[in-house]
Amino acid sequence: MEKDKPRMIEHWEVKHSIFIGGHEILFAEDERNTVDSYFVGDCSYDNPFGVAEYSNCIGTTDYLEAVSEYTQRIQTQIQQVRQERADRGIGDEPLSTEHCLPGGLGENIAGKLVVIKPGIMHRDRRTADYQYFFADGGNGCRAEAIGSAVFGQNLYTGKRARWERADMLGIADLAKLPEWAKDRLKSLQAEKQTDNHPKKKTDIER
Repeated sequence: MEKDKPRMIEHWEVKHSIFIGGHEILFAEDERNTVDSYFVGDCSYDNPFGVAEYSNCIGTTDYLEAVSEYTQRIQTQIQQVRQERADRGIGDEPLSTEHCLPGGLGENIAGKLVVIKPGIMHRDRRTADYQYFFADGGNGCRAEAIGSAVFGQNLYTGKRARWERADMLGIADLAKLPEWAKDRLKSLQAEKQTDNHPKKKTDIER
């Protein structure tokens, strides 16, 4: 069986990587390069095409300098994630089926708050602020549809995203929502009603 090809960034081979705080931190090396043997950089996929975008990249021949830079970036992101959780008042435990209505996803989920499966998310994002998702469109909203894409918004940030119906753990049990989620949901539903409200005749272009 042929081994998987190593991940390359130009001529550097990625040896270590970790995804935390919204982006990936990479450590790569090229032992044949006598100018920049080691590479440390950040990588994100936050674009419409999901293409890797590298930033804050450095190259060095000093192994200890590269390792120090790599570990410092990880520590910085750890502190950032901890501070975000503290500011949001959100615990470390992921949402489970206990936070969903019984019966699964056997109905149309358009206009409903759903819970994303924690197992498909990066480990630092397996928390309620990333799992609660308001579905508002896409063929995947219908259980019988051929298409599976579900479009909507993250409940906490309001950022739009696309998931697959198979990524959904279930429909959220509104009786078990934390207070911040109840407030966000009310605001989001009010926005949707405003957007869908018919214009008055005086507002319609003539």
